[in-house]
Amino acid sequence: MRISLIFRNKILLIVAGMLLLTTSSVLAQGATVNEKIDYHRGLRLYEEGLFEESAQHLKLYLATMPDKTMSESAWYFLAKAQAGADSSNTVRYYEEFIHRYPTSEWSADFLIELGHRYRETGDYLLAIDYFERAFEIEMPQAKAAPLLFWTAELYINIDDYDAARAKYLLLSELYRTHELSPSALYARGRLYLEQQQFAETTAAFELLRERHPFSPITRRIGTALGESYFQQGRYEEAITSLRNALPTLEDPELESKAVLLIAESHNFLNQLDDASEWYLRFVNQNEGNPNERLAHYGLGWVYHKQQIYHWAAQSFSKAITTDDDMSRKALYYKAVNEKLSGRYDLALQSFQEFGNRYTEGFWVEEAYYEWAIVTFETGDQVSTLNILLDLIRSGARLNNAGQIYTLLGEAYFANNEYGRAVDAFEVAEQMTDIDPAVKLQARFQRGWVMFQNHAFDAAQPIFAGVYSENPDGRLAAEALFWSADSYYNMEEYGQAATIFEQFLRRYPNHELAGAAKYSIGWSYFRMGEFAKAVDPLREFLEEYKAPPIALFPYDVDTRLRLGDSYYALKQYREAMRYYEQAISSPEGGDYALFQVANSYYRSDQTYEAVQAFRRLLRTYPESRLREQSMYNIGYIYFLAGNFSQAITEFRNVSRQFRGSSWAARAQYNIGDAHYNAGEYAQAIEAYQAVMKDYPRSSLIIEAVNGIQYAMIAAGEADRSSDLLEDFLRENPQAGTADQLRFRQAEFLLRTADYPGAVEAFRDYIRVTNSTQLLPEAWYNLADAYRQMNDIDNSELAYQTLVNDFPQSARAESALLNLGGIAFDQGDYDKALEYFTQLRSRTNRLRNEANIGLGDTYLALNRLDESQAAYNRALQQNPNFEPGQLGLAKVKLRQGSYAEAMVEFQAIVDKNTLEMGAETQYWIGYIHQQQQRYEEALQSFSQVRVLYEAYESWVSMSYIRTAEILRTRGETSEARATYQLVVDRFPGTEAARLANRVLQGN
Repeated sequence: MRISLIFRNKILLIVAGMLLLTTSSVLAQGATVNEKIDYHRGLRLYEEGLFEESAQHLKLYLATMPDKTMSESAWYFLAKAQAGADSSNTVRYYEEFIHRYPTSEWSADFLIELGHRYRETGDYLLAIDYFERAFEIEMPQAKAAPLLFWTAELYINIDDYDAARAKYLLLSELYRTHELSPSALYARGRLYLEQQQFAETTAAFELLRERHPFSPITRRIGTALGESYFQQGRYEEAITSLRNALPTLEDPELESKAVLLIAESHNFLNQLDDASEWYLRFVNQNEGNPNERLAHYGLGWVYHKQQIYHWAAQSFSKAITTDDDMSRKALYYKAVNEKLSGRYDLALQSFQEFGNRYTEGFWVEEAYYEWAIVTFETGDQVSTLNILLDLIRSGARLNNAGQIYTLLGEAYFANNEYGRAVDAFEVAEQMTDIDPAVKLQARFQRGWVMFQNHAFDAAQPIFAGVYSENPDGRLAAEALFWSADSYYNMEEYGQAATIFEQFLRRYPNHELAGAAKYSIGWSYFRMGEFAKAVDPLREFLEEYKAPPIALFPYDVDTRLRLGDSYYALKQYREAMRYYEQAISSPEGGDYALFQVANSYYRSDQTYEAVQAFRRLLRTYPESRLREQSMYNIGYIYFLAGNFSQAITEFRNVSRQFRGSSWAARAQYNIGDAHYNAGEYAQAIEAYQAVMKDYPRSSLIIEAVNGIQYAMIAAGEADRSSDLLEDFLRENPQAGTADQLRFRQAEFLLRTADYPGAVEAFRDYIRVTNSTQLLPEAWYNLADAYRQMNDIDNSELAYQTLVNDFPQSARAESALLNLGGIAFDQGDYDKALEYFTQLRSRTNRLRNEANIGLGDTYLALNRLDESQAAYNRALQQNPNFEPGQLGLAKVKLRQGSYAEAMVEFQAIVDKNTLEMGAETQYWIGYIHQQQQRYEEALQSFSQVRVLYEAYESWVSMSYIRTAEILRTRGETSEARATYQLVVDRFPGTEAARLANRVLQGN
């Protein structure tokens, strides 16, 4: 500011002088007037801050070869203007002037300005170089003395104390009358003292006393040593030195300073009682003096450290007198201590006062942040948002922008403004110059907002990124846990279980460890891997400690899930043990007793099952399971062949719960009981009662079918279709009629009457006014065509479903079947298109889509892509057998027979369905390729014996057997085998291969 004022004055003087010269020149030389106009315009535009325009006029002036008396000032202001317009090239513009006028005082000014610039940026060596160059130019004492002082300070910054002391001494030698001479000598002595060069310190201070005996600075020598100790953090020595000096101090100002330094030293040493005593002594000495507040400020810190926050706030309040830095700090600490003392009302007033007083400068950011925290903690989210937004919009450079935006995000989140919360956390996360921990906190908070808003697919990678970036950090454990929980909520239970298990290995004693075990159990339970669900659920139950206020009965739920897991594993005794533990619970007790009854039934203990169901009806008469329990009693008697008792129990259900679905089902089963008892007339009557009393029941079609069977069994003519038509006329409700027509078509499909199903579904699609069942109708129509081997019409129906009902659940299944059809037809590009489309739009069938892609890539011999697709399926469920089979086939295709054999063997040992047939076939194939013919023949024989129902693999096993026979020279046996394939499996791929061999191809 000081230098810029000098420049400003010089500009005014030069402009005034030049105006006078110009006026006289006008009288003498009209030709030069125009040239000098550019000069004066340039200066005026520079003064107005229009640097680019100024530079243009100055260049025009300089281009006219002006007189030399003004060229130097023109070049000077041209450099200044260019630097103002293009600050990034300031050094170049100044150096050009310096090169042109190396001895000009203006060159010295430029060098000093550049030196200050680099001093402020911390480039001290370059700053020294500029100052040293400037000092070589002749300049007045008023400018040269400060230059030497600044140069000495820079040498101190680079720890070159010898050079610094030399500069201080040179300043005094050359400019002894300058006001900085005593300061330089004093600083020189202090440097010696700081380096514990005590003899040199004495000599230095003696020189100061000799040259400047009456300077106020000289009087400070008495406390200098103590102050030096204090500045070096040697507080014990400072206290000793200053207390020794106190009796000799005659200057009250120096005495007060010594007392204050003693108090401050005790404060820094946390000798708080002593500090308080000396601060109060200073207060007594300076009562009514502006310096009194220095002690009050220190006392504020003493009380703060002693956690006497209300006293601290009072002391800081007494330190607020003006608008200087100490008042600003004191007001800030007053507010903070009011907050810590629980006086949020006073804290808010103080922060408000701070905000009214200070809108820029130091600690504004800190005060606004603390102010926002107070309003946030008191639940005033709107004020929090306003405070933080005012701070952000002020344009001030934020030192802790990350935490500001993080708190802003939390306030938006608490105010239910989730989109803005995410935006704020993203801004905090993208900050480049903030503490990485704050950036990570912002990223975690952004993930948490996503999670809370059920955007689990967006939250999971954020949590995973927080963990991977700093796995040993404060947020790592929670990030890993919520990453796993995000997978769980996305129903990707395999991934969830894997990460929850990683969490437990890494943080076995974390407060969320119990929740992780609980979640692992649930993940395996959801995947149907009940054996794996048992251990984590049992461990959670054993370690579970109920909180004082339980929002959810986790212990009861865990017992029920353990019971369900053992029930699914058919370990009914263990299941009942856990169910029994939950029977007395008001939450889930009825379900536990219900499952006890079912466990008895599954264990063939029908009497105990009936008693348990009756116990449930007595114990929980209002249970939602009461209708089903009563129905199950009747059904147990029904299955036992005790039809009369079954009819009695079913009638109880119909009577007590008339109008319910269980009443309709009970009425239907009364008909079945009469039918099984050979009482066909009563059966027909019971079935008709279903149609009459429960016209909206889903059992109407079954009731009509029951009437049909009963009439036929009784030797009567079948009038069931007429009864159905009568029913539809009497119940013309669109929903009922529509549903019945649909279910009639569905019944034909289930009974394998595929032509009838095709006709019925086509009629339904044509006449229905409801779109609810249309996706299912198109899907079933396609299925019926497929069963009739009418692939073209089947494909057309699937495509109609996908195009017309893309959002329906059946559209995904249709895409899967379209991919299968294209694959079977060898149209692999189209198969890839269908499977890729399916994978991009579904979670439910994503595994199947990946398997389809893997199979198709395998058929195209694109083995890397095939392997990647199978691996994606296994990432979601590591035990997904189609994925395991696919990887085994990739290894087979790669020629890794040993690895493939191990994986095939693992699959075949636990699979008795078509996958088992295929796996057994490939085991035989590997043996065949490695010329282990006996083992191969045995494997192919096992395909035919163990998997007879799967003719595609059985027929191919015959083909491979024939190949081995031909290899061994058993030609007639091989030919007979080929002929067997042609005769037994006509139309198959194996039959086509056999025909080609038999025909000599």
